[in-house]
Amino acid sequence: MGKKEKRSSVISRIDPDKVVRLFLRSLTLSIIPGPELYDILKDIQSSRTDIGMKVKHVAESLTEASKVLNDLQNDLSNKVNAVNKLREDYEKYEQLAKVEELKAQAIIKQLDEALGKNKPKERWIALGINLVAGIFVFILGIVFGPWIKIWLNIGM
Repeated sequence: MGKKEKRSSVISRIDPDKVVRLFLRSLTLSIIPGPELYDILKDIQSSRTDIGMKVKHVAESLTEASKVLNDLQNDLSNKVNAVNKLREDYEKYEQLAKVEELKAQAIIKQLDEALGKNKPKERWIALGINLVAGIFVFILGIVFGPWIKIWLNIGM
């Protein structure tokens, strides 16, 4: 190692704070305690730096929180808009359902009136037609029965 390398290593080991404290002690000011004032000034400077870092960190955190709140507000607004749209659609379909229900009730009422008024009369007419048709088929069976047996060669 050369002399320059030794000096640089020695200088890098010297603490500037210790040098300043030694210098302040060497001053003979009995009223003002130099090293203690230096320590106080260093503490104030370091606390100012710490406070500055804390304020910076708080500001960054608040900015991030603000962004998150904005995102949440946007999401909530989108969901509220979607719910409002669904409510409007529901109201439209509900009105359509009421209109269709009224139409269906009117049609059912008309059908009941058309079918319900003549029910007993229609039943008597249907009974009469069925009796006449049954008697007619019975008489035809009696009259034409023997000829049909001969023609089909049944029962002989």
